[in-house]
Amino acid sequence: MGNDERDDAPELDDPSAVLDAEDEARQPPRKRGRKDSIELIPSVPGSWPRFDSPPEPVPQATSASPALLDMRDRHMTGDFTGALAVAEAILQRQPDHAEARRCAENCRRVLLQMYSARLGPFDQVPKVIVSREQVRWLSLDHRAGFVLSLVDGRSSIDQILDLAGMPRLDTVRVLYTLLEQRVIALGARS
Repeated sequence: MGNDERDDAPELDDPSAVLDAEDEARQPPRKRGRKDSIELIPSVPGSWPRFDSPPEPVPQATSASPALLDMRDRHMTGDFTGALAVAEAILQRQPDHAEARRCAENCRRVLLQMYSARLGPFDQVPKVIVSREQVRWLSLDHRAGFVLSLVDGRSSIDQILDLAGMPRLDTVRVLYTLLEQRVIALGARS
């Protein structure tokens, strides 16, 4: 090590000198006195821009309820079914909750598009492809049982949606589930 380097290096015998050098390295450029840094402190007191009123506080994610955070996370990750369930639970407690209402509407729209795309054209006619005995052993809830009772082999998906009297998303979801479970098959209108 040359003489010039020794002058800049902290004395190893003095531990506080090493700590001071490390602290200085962590400081922003203007604190270390670099000439190429921009000085952010106004040279004239009171030269900062003035506002007539203080800016609106930014809502912090930590101030949101766990249910609201869960809804946001599920929606952002594409779990629209889960986000819809959480949004509906929030709306049961707080019917006027704007964010939960927007999320629920968005989830319903996206889910309806997804199930509709999987089912295909709504002019197709669903037909039951399992025997009555097998239907008895299926674990269908009351909604699925009702929608299945509307599948007569002549009515199109559109007609079943009209007859069901249930929310469109619920009916389409049930039809898709029955199709996936191979309880019904879709065919062209005869």
